[in-house]
Amino acid sequence: MKRTRRVRQRLSAIRFAVLPVAAMLLAVGCSGAPSSPAPRALRDPTGLLGHSNLLYSSEIGAWEGAGGPAVTNPAVAAKIRAAKIPAIRFSVYDCFTGERCGRDHHQGTQSRAAFQSAIRGITQTDGAIPWLKFLPVSRSNIHGIIGAIFCPPANGSDWAMNLPANKAVLAATAAVYKGPVILEDNNEAEYDCAPFWGYPTTGAPGVSTKLGDIYVTTMPALVADARRLGFSSVVTIGYLGISGGPGWGDPCTPDGSAPYGYDCAVPTRYVDEFNTAVHAAYVASHDNPDYLPEVESVHSYCHSTDFTSKPGYPVPDAMCYAWQREWLLMARAQVEQIWGNSIGSQIRFAVSEWSGGTYRTPADSWVGYRNGGMPPYVSGYLKMLEGDGKVTGSGTGYWGASLFQLASNPQGNGYNLIEPDGSPSDYYAAFKAASLSGLKG
Repeated sequence: MKRTRRVRQRLSAIRFAVLPVAAMLLAVGCSGAPSSPAPRALRDPTGLLGHSNLLYSSEIGAWEGAGGPAVTNPAVAAKIRAAKIPAIRFSVYDCFTGERCGRDHHQGTQSRAAFQSAIRGITQTDGAIPWLKFLPVSRSNIHGIIGAIFCPPANGSDWAMNLPANKAVLAATAAVYKGPVILEDNNEAEYDCAPFWGYPTTGAPGVSTKLGDIYVTTMPALVADARRLGFSSVVTIGYLGISGGPGWGDPCTPDGSAPYGYDCAVPTRYVDEFNTAVHAAYVASHDNPDYLPEVESVHSYCHSTDFTSKPGYPVPDAMCYAWQREWLLMARAQVEQIWGNSIGSQIRFAVSEWSGGTYRTPADSWVGYRNGGMPPYVSGYLKMLEGDGKVTGSGTGYWGASLFQLASNPQGNGYNLIEPDGSPSDYYAAFKAASLSGLKG
């Protein structure tokens, strides 16, 4: 029996009804704070959590502290609105001035006013919902700050080290916006922190357990704060770490009976480690639902060293699609096994950051950015993520995906969905078509 068939057989057929919310997804001024959730249950899947189709989101680079051209250039904003991008992922890369943060207790460097200007731009100018990702952020140097400085000690003595800075971001957001908000507990902490924690690679056993430890010591407090601050609805996302790939020793082999023609040896370890840690904390909390990750996320840059080290990163697009579909089937089975059917079957999944592949320099990038490969890849990848439109139970749909990124890199950079001067990338039309055709309740 093929591996993908075995995974499907382990999935529950239970479905959870969802409500039409297309209008709400594009609203930015919802009012009324959510009530405290009942214990021993997931929050009702209404609003953002209850929509029945993929969130076609995008992102503003954290280095654009005030939002950059995505919120200041009317030509960029017009294309964001034309594509009806419902949510925009954004973050700080450091704590605010007047605060201390990081293992070195350094003085914060980011302007709170600039961040709030970005939030106003995202919600008012672009008409989108903020998708906030929290520290750590980047292994690269952003204006003198490297994400590794926000890695908690490996001995577990201070997993909540970044909670004060994260709470300050949430409060700064609430001061200028009270609508729906998406909260993702960290951005790529495995890349920032695995070396500091003493692991040989970012995919080593134990890394995703520590990501689970970070989640349970930060997100419940942030959810409680979000209710107190009056956001109209809140969705929580737990970032799992890497998802694997042939470049990590997880092969995909041709198989005409498998999704997209490849049978991939998708590893279960990262999903298992994260969820085992979070589930244990949930049980210890006496089933406090604030501990539940309503959505779990990974990142995807398929045409990269995740799949091949050959120049130009040649990988069949179908292999990329097969991997992401089979990853979802595996993840659904694993979370249901760990959490049980009533909770596990209702956890959703997202690709919270993705693009076609690596783009470091024009010479060191996926060739698809130069030869017209991105438009068909974007169309095919988004179609695969949509799946059957069912985002719980045994459905094959992802809850959300955030394409990296909006006008945040220099003109001509392959990652720009929209260029800083407002001109579209060659794949903007493909993204817009998918977004508009996919809008529904």
